[in-house]
Amino acid sequence: MEDEISIWSAEERRQNKLLAVLSAQREMKAREATRAEGAEKDAQEQVRVKELVILDLSKKCSEVNNRLKEFSALYDVVKNERNKYVSLIQSSSQALAEMKEKIKILMNEVSEPS
Repeated sequence: MEDEISIWSAEERRQNKLLAVLSAQREMKAREATRAEGAEKDAQEQVRVKELVILDLSKKCSEVNNRLKEFSALYDVVKNERNKYVSLIQSSSQALAEMKEKIKILMNEVSEPS
């Protein structure tokens, strides 16, 4: 009977040791799970922040594109106005040259005795 009691005592000690090891493993796994949950929350927060940054940058890009279209239209207006005035200057210069030539011819005719 004492042999049986010692066998059961040894089995109880072995089971208690196994229970302690399993309990320590459970606690370690719980800490790992808590760390993993924290890392997941951090990652989700980073994703939300980056989505907001992307949204903000998309809005800014759209605004810049709109301003680019406005400035492009203004550039076209200025370029067309410049071309118009260059054309006017050229035609005025040509008309002036023609008038100077006519004046020169008329001056020659007036100064020559008939």
